[in-house]
Amino acid sequence: MFNSLKYVKQLEEAGVTRLQAEVHLQIMTEIIETNLATKQDIEDLKSKDLRDITVKLDTLTAAMLHGFEKLESKMTVNLGAIVIGAVGALFMLLKYTGKA
Repeated sequence: MFNSLKYVKQLEEAGVTRLQAEVHLQIMTEIIETNLATKQDIEDLKSKDLRDITVKLDTLTAAMLHGFEKLESKMTVNLGAIVIGAVGALFMLLKYTGKA
């Protein structure tokens, strides 16, 4: 925490006038208030980042599940085609060998 009274006293002890020390204090206070993050600023940022990451992970998970479902459908169709082709080839083989 910034101790403004201590800051002014140290400047005065170093030979700076009271008026100059107060101007220094005003400048330092403005710099601190406008440029430094508070603990709450950091907590808010963490919360926002966590929400953003969660949303992105949820979106990615949904996209992956959708992709897996499409892949599963394609694999089922392809497997079905292979089985039908194999059964057809077996019947043709049996028919031409005279065993059917």
